[in-house]
Amino acid sequence: MVQCAEVARQRRPQTLGPRRLVGPSQAGLSQRAPTRKPGYSAEAYLYESIVNPNAFVVDTFQPDLMPKDYLTRLTAQQLADVIAFLLTK
Repeated sequence: MVQCAEVARQRRPQTLGPRRLVGPSQAGLSQRAPTRKPGYSAEAYLYESIVNPNAFVVDTFQPDLMPKDYLTRLTAQQLADVIAFLLTK
């Protein structure tokens, strides 16, 4: 479960300083997710964002900040649990 929590937290590298936002807020995520990419459900968007984070990068945020190996680090159930958790935000 620690790995799942790590995905959901959007950890920021210490080198960026204490107040620099490195990704969109989780607040309202369940409402924004289905509007990010035409034809994508909220679940599909979040799945892609976790396993292929550079497929779509929100304007004003840098690519290559999120690890790209969650598909190999998390089981299918853990990934589903993270997505379910994020959909509560």
